[in-house]
Amino acid sequence: MAFPFDPGARGFSLTNALGSALAAQLAYADPSTADAMLTGEWGFKTVSHYQAPPEGIFPAHGFLAVRDELALVAFRGTDPRHIRDWLTDASVVLVPSALGRVHAGFWQALRSIWPALLADLRAIEWRGARPLLFTGHSLGAALSTLAVASCHDAGVVVTGHYNFGSPRVGDSSFVIPYDERYAAVTSRFVNNNDLVTRVPPRELSYRHVDARRYLDRHCRLVIDPHPVDLLLDSFEGSILGLRKLFDEVADQQEKKLPLPDFLEDHLIECYIACLRDNV
Repeated sequence: MAFPFDPGARGFSLTNALGSALAAQLAYADPSTADAMLTGEWGFKTVSHYQAPPEGIFPAHGFLAVRDELALVAFRGTDPRHIRDWLTDASVVLVPSALGRVHAGFWQALRSIWPALLADLRAIEWRGARPLLFTGHSLGAALSTLAVASCHDAGVVVTGHYNFGSPRVGDSSFVIPYDERYAAVTSRFVNNNDLVTRVPPRELSYRHVDARRYLDRHCRLVIDPHPVDLLLDSFEGSILGLRKLFDEVADQQEKKLPLPDFLEDHLIECYIACLRDNV
């Protein structure tokens, strides 16, 4: 199918949300498969890929695709079995950065590919008002959030940021300036019981960026889900409990058992299906 995109939208757009979710899904593909889709049915003229060295805990992958009326950056997510790595002692620590205090592992992952990506963004001929969209799912959503925040000091104008199933990225020193600059162009989607959106836990001072869009169990889009947040918080336990939970999930997956509901809701395919119901 053609890449769905509304070039005139400067605020929230369900069309652009669906297109961004499809791009976040495509980021999981190998580069040759992604290139075939991006330069084929989706009509992009150039595609650049970025990959972190393999030794990092959080492997960063992403692509930049450009066509006349759009530049699109998408980051790859991670396998649910590896989400427990987000709660390891070394990576879960909040570290100071130019953006505020952020998740050490996510920050290390983005920094491994950001210089090359930023150089390519600056090299684009920004004729007219070509929009720049960022997207990602799971770990990719965390990386997209850090990348968008990094665009401010780099002088790169972001017109849209749609992410799906994002973990928390930083504390209030990161979230407050992010929201001031990018809440108007950000849509952070949460699908029903997606537990990944509850980690790392608040007890470690983590906070979410604003502009959440909640998809309920019937795939209905709820713009202001404050009561739902209170309910979902009941699923959030201590960091030790979360580690144990994800260890048990990893064991289930090794035995080829179905994903539990709170991780099935995390799958990018579920986000895409719900968005199709709303477009």
